Amino acid sequence: MKYITVPKANEEDIIKQFKDYMAKHKSNTGKINFSYDYAKPVFKGKKPNVVFTSEAWLKINALVDNCSTEIGWHGVVEKKKNVFYITDVLVYPQKVTAATVSADDKEYPKWLMNIPDETFNKIRMQGHSHVNFGVTPSGTDNDFYNKLLQNMDKDEFYIFMIINKRKELNVWIYDFKSNIIFEKADILVDVLTSNGLLNKWYKDAYTEYITEERYQVTNVGSHWNKGGASRNINFSDYDDYYYGRYR
Repeated sequence: MKYITVPKANEEDIIKQFKDYMAKHKSNTGKINFSYDYAKPVFKGKKPNVVFTSEAWLKINALVDNCSTEIGWHGVVEKKKNVFYITDVLVYPQKVTAATVSADDKEYPKWLMNIPDETFNKIRMQGHSHVNFGVTPSGTDNDFYNKLLQNMDKDEFYIFMIINKRKELNVWIYDFKSNIIFEKADILVDVLTSNGLLNKWYKDAYTEYITEERYQVTNVGSHWNKGGASRNINFSDYDDYYYGRYR
């Protein structure tokens, strides 16, 4: 988690440290470079949830799986208490390469103008694919996120996500109302299906029907021991085992 704006509790200390910095600073460039690291936020509310409808999640996966370049999309978001529901995904006019995606400056404003007001007011997410690369934001990504942040009102929120073909996912919630940027470790992510939340369905099914068998590896020589549940694997003898010379 990170603060978006300077916490009031830190204002006096920042001013004091800045004054001390100015009193001692020497420069041959005519510039100053002051920084201040304040503590991470202490958030006492419920952990925020990002929940995709199955339709939105399938659309995202179709975009990521089928495009050999990067591709971006907007998400239609409905917030209910601490849950951010991604109800639909909209692909906007854009220019893409294997490593970049940017809105088409000419066509994107026209596209936005044609979005119905009810939907337009719920566009609160931007996501894009990193194809086969990791899901850490690039410098360009961070610049874009910061620019959008400058235009947010104090009661607004925005969600960013990066996903790749390995289905690695990174997600952030910029929540101006709580003055916090929630990062992946701070967020629960799930998919809503006709049977409820996907992770709950998985946990229930696994608990009810799956039994894990445990195998104990013992040192019984150079060959595989198939007696009981213990076996010793010696890969130098794999051909003999495969062709049935050891039983």
